Amino acid sequence: MTSQPYTAGMSKAEIRDLLAAGKLYVSHFADLDNDGRSELIAQIGDAGLALLYLDVDERYSPLWLEGLVLHEVVDLDGDGDDELIVSEFDQRRGRKSSPIWVLGSGDEQLPMLARANARVSPPQALAPELGELWQRA
Repeated sequence: MTSQPYTAGMSKAEIRDLLAAGKLYVSHFADLDNDGRSELIAQIGDAGLALLYLDVDERYSPLWLEGLVLHEVVDLDGDGDDELIVSEFDQRRGRKSSPIWVLGSGDEQLPMLARANARVSPPQALAPELGELWQRA
């Protein structure tokens, strides 16, 4: 398995540097949650997909869709946000398998983007020195 350059909290400049160095391979740029900002979609071989999104602090963070193969990114339902057309990678046969799924269709955004963009406050009983770590977790 290769090491991945995708880490939480990457700045736009860090993303540009990875692209320029050939260490980040983005197959699509698409607005998956209709927020007006494009997410970066990278296929990581047969390991799956990495969706790099801008979080509430304007830094890129990866969301992993393990074992999925990207076929297309398109706005199928005309709602302004793009959907992902994916299938599983068949480990036994080393090829794409069926069925094909559409992720992100309908009125709701992709569930992982909704969860990832939500900010959760640290518990009140948390030690103050752990507060910053909580915010980055």
